[in-house]
Amino acid sequence: PLAGLRQGRLLAAGRAAAASWRWPQALLRTSAAAAALAPLDAAQRAALPAVFNLTRGPALVQSLGDTLAIFAPPPLRGSGGHRTLFNIGRRMSALGWRLSVYLEGTGDGAEVAESFLGATPARLEMRWPQGTSSTLALATVAYSARFVAQVPRAPHKAYLVQEMEAMFEAMGDGSLWNEESYTFGLRHITIGHWLTHLLRDRYRAEAVPAGLGCDTALYRPRPEIAREDAICFLYQPEKPRRAPRHAIEALWLVKQRLPETKIYLYGSPHRAELDFECEQLGLIEDLEQLATLYARCRVGLCLSSSNPSRIPYEMMAAGCVPVDLYRANNLLDHTTGTLRLAYQAADSLSVAMQALLTDPDDWQRRSTASIVAAAERSLDWELEAAANHLLDLVRGRPIEADWPLPPPYAEPPVIGELDDRPGVHGFLAHQRAALGPLWQGFRR
Repeated sequence: PLAGLRQGRLLAAGRAAAASWRWPQALLRTSAAAAALAPLDAAQRAALPAVFNLTRGPALVQSLGDTLAIFAPPPLRGSGGHRTLFNIGRRMSALGWRLSVYLEGTGDGAEVAESFLGATPARLEMRWPQGTSSTLALATVAYSARFVAQVPRAPHKAYLVQEMEAMFEAMGDGSLWNEESYTFGLRHITIGHWLTHLLRDRYRAEAVPAGLGCDTALYRPRPEIAREDAICFLYQPEKPRRAPRHAIEALWLVKQRLPETKIYLYGSPHRAELDFECEQLGLIEDLEQLATLYARCRVGLCLSSSNPSRIPYEMMAAGCVPVDLYRANNLLDHTTGTLRLAYQAADSLSVAMQALLTDPDDWQRRSTASIVAAAERSLDWELEAAANHLLDLVRGRPIEADWPLPPPYAEPPVIGELDDRPGVHGFLAHQRAALGPLWQGFRR
C-alpha cells in the first residue's frame, strides 16, 4: 500500500505501520519487507521514517556516538533559514546523534539560537573552529561550504542549500564566490526541487531535495474566523529577493481598482511609507498570530525571485490563496490549480490578486486545492527527508542519478493588459524553457 503514496502521506503511513511492529529492525531485514519497499522510487524512500534507514547497516543501533557539526551564520531573530537548519539538527539529535552548532558570531544573541534549539541538548559556540572533529560536518551558507570542505576531521560533509545565494549579489566577486560554493564536492541537500535541478544541471553536483514543508497543525483553516476580502503581504525590504517595490506598486493598483480591499503588511520591523490605506503588523514572532492572519485573508502576496519560499505553503495550508512570480524557480514546487503565478510587473500581479478577490468560485476551488496540496507537505516530511539524506551519506548510499522531480506548474501565467507585449511572452517562454526536458508535456 505504500507504493501509491508520496511525501507526508507516505511518511504517516510508514510510521503507522512501524508503530505496530514489535521488532521493526528485524522485520525490515526480511525478504518480504525488501519486496514491499522495492517498488518505491528514490523520492518515496526519502519520505519513509528514518527508522527504516537506521536498519540498513550492520548494527541495529547505528547513530549512538555519531556527531553532527553544523556551521551556520550568526543567529537572526525571526530567520526562517535558521529555523530550518536548527529543525534539521533537532531531528538528527532525536535519532541519537550528538549535536554541535557553530555560529559565526553572536548576531542577535545566543538566546535566539537557544530558542531555536528548544530542549535539544547541543554544544553551542559562537565561532567556527577549524580543528573540530565530527562524523558529519554540515555547511549551511555559501561561504561556509569552502570551510566545511577543508575541515580535516570530518569523514562526511554535506551542504544544506536553502537559496541560490549567488543571485543575492551584484554580478562580480560576491556572486562568483557564492557560485563556487557548489563545486567543492559536498553532498547538497536542497530545500525544494528547483535547487536540486539547478545544481545537478549547472554544476553536475550531488544534490537531493527536502521540503518545502509546513506545520499543518499550526497553519490550517479556522472556520471560526470569518474570511475577509483581504490580502496579507510579506513585506521584507531588507531582503531584495522579496521584490518589495514591485509588490507595493501592485497593491496600490489593487486599492485603486478594488478600494474596499483590506491590506495587511507583515514580516519586518521596518514600516513602509505608503500612500494607500493598509494595516502594518510589523515582524510577527507569535506564529499563532501569523496562522490566524492567513486564515483570515483570501489572498496572500509573497514574491520569490530566487528559491521558492515556504511561506506560500503556510498560506495555502490555511486556505489563503497566494500570488507569486512566474519564474523558473517557482515552476517545480507548486501544484497546478492552487496559487496563481503572474508576470513580474505591477499590473500582472494586481490582476492576479483582483481575479481571486472577484471570482469566488475560482477562489474556492483554489483554496480547497491548496489545503489538499499543503496537507502532503508536512514539516515532519521535510525533516525526515533531510535526515534520511544525511544518513544515506554516512552509510555510503549513493544518490540516484535521475532524481524523480514533480511535474512543473502547468497553468499559463497571469499577464495584465499593460504587460501584454511580445517581449513579456518571450521572457515567460524562456522561464519554461529553463527547465529543459522537465517541461515536456507542459508546453504552452
